[in-house]
Amino acid sequence: MVLTTTFLLKEMERNLLKGLILSVANLILTYKKMKKQVLFILSICIGITVQAQQDPLYSSYMQNPLLINPAYSGTYNMFSVTTLSRWQWLNMPGAPITNSLSAHSSVFKNKLGVGAILVYDKFGINNNYEGFGTFAYKINLGEKEDNVLSFGMQAGVMNYNFNYDKDKIRIKDNEDPNFPIDSKINATEPNFGAGVFYRNE
Repeated sequence: MVLTTTFLLKEMERNLLKGLILSVANLILTYKKMKKQVLFILSICIGITVQAQQDPLYSSYMQNPLLINPAYSGTYNMFSVTTLSRWQWLNMPGAPITNSLSAHSSVFKNKLGVGAILVYDKFGINNNYEGFGTFAYKINLGEKEDNVLSFGMQAGVMNYNFNYDKDKIRIKDNEDPNFPIDSKINATEPNFGAGVFYRNE
């Protein structure tokens, strides 16, 4: 009786596994046939949940790649500090101003990179403050340290400040709910990022 029950259970497990494999194979084949439809539906779903944002403009990102890619942390196995200041459209009210400070270094026998980023961005009625910590895992692909592939992540917060002062902003309709005149909006949100960086000298 025990042997029969064990045999039946094993047979049921085999049949269940076969059915699962067939279901996955069928799903893959169906996906290949309906690839365009699935991608279209996914793009609609993603488009519904996306929200607009204003990111700082960096015209000198070649001088500070860490601002854009966290995988750059500790790439050259030395401590590095960079500060950038960008003033656009001087003498115009509300002209964009972006200041950034970043520092990063290689740690643990050049296997990891860590860093920090601070950004102040001002344009019009908006003042943004950003702070991030960065981390990169480095894989040496060559005998020397001249072929490096890095995978990076960053985490931090962004603080948005909007000052709808009637002296600073002119709108056609004072009743527009999107522009609450004489009010201030202050919001702090988490922000995460990831990147990949390859260096070959």
